[in-house]
Amino acid sequence: MNGCRLGLGLLVTLASLLLLGTALATVHWVDFIVNQDALIDVSGNPLTGLVSSSILYNTRYRGLFQTCFAVDNSSSPLMQAIGAQDGCIIDPGITNFTTGNEEYDRRNVLLGASIILFFVSVFLIVVGLAVEIIGQCGNSFTKVRAAAIIIFIAALCNLAAMALFTTIKLIEDKQLDCCGFPASWAEDLLINNTEVKFYYSYFLGWISAGIGLIAPIMFCHAAGEDEDERVDWNKSHDRDNRGYGVDEHMANIPTMTKRDSHSKKKKLDYGVNEPQKVDSIYSWGYAGDTKQGSKKSHGSHHSSGRGNSSEKYMIDHDRIYT
Repeated sequence: MNGCRLGLGLLVTLASLLLLGTALATVHWVDFIVNQDALIDVSGNPLTGLVSSSILYNTRYRGLFQTCFAVDNSSSPLMQAIGAQDGCIIDPGITNFTTGNEEYDRRNVLLGASIILFFVSVFLIVVGLAVEIIGQCGNSFTKVRAAAIIIFIAALCNLAAMALFTTIKLIEDKQLDCCGFPASWAEDLLINNTEVKFYYSYFLGWISAGIGLIAPIMFCHAAGEDEDERVDWNKSHDRDNRGYGVDEHMANIPTMTKRDSHSKKKKLDYGVNEPQKVDSIYSWGYAGDTKQGSKKSHGSHHSSGRGNSSEKYMIDHDRIYT
């Protein structure tokens, strides 16, 4: 197997899994940064009551499953009022799936679908890694290709989940006029002093999906090259086992291994049914025919001349005598 490419493919797949796991475990998909210093009344006094009574006027970090608040005291009345545990609350779309609002219900359906796709992607990456390792240890091209297909499907699930989450954010910003989402913000004080942005967890998810598409290509390319090399080696090995491969130009030299079915004498064997020239030394070429006066039907004959004890070999066309 092409160990370099396959090893690099394994590292890329592991990196994809690590990045996706980090993205799912962190809460910085969307950050809501509130400039509380600018929250003042017309007299320049801080609006502390507004800050302490509404989560919208507090900096918060949203993840796929929960939202966490940047508060110094998690036991504050506001955190207790919203039921925050360690400063975080579960996304309402998970705990309260339907509210009767059509847009909000659609948002929650998309959120549930994205979470399922993320977990399917993680599961398939783990399975693909296991199959890939088994395939490399067993030098199996089939398992390597199967692992590439599994990891490719995992990357597609990851891409689909990221696309769904992006769609959810657009719905929240443009269509949802309830539940504290940006589309429902009406106060200029809140809009002008809140920065909403995708942050590193979101981008890690996209990077994981992108490099997840690279690993299967590397696996298939490496397996294809190694399979071609194995096929070439097998062909060469088969030729060597048949006696060829080293001097293939010697393959068609005839050998005297066959016997004529009528005369029971050895004849030249070309290995193929090739037409043979009449009166050629390589036609039938019977040897040891000592009968005098035998008909010259094929090739050379062995005869003893009258008054001459020397052996005589005759080829009609070439007229060669010894």
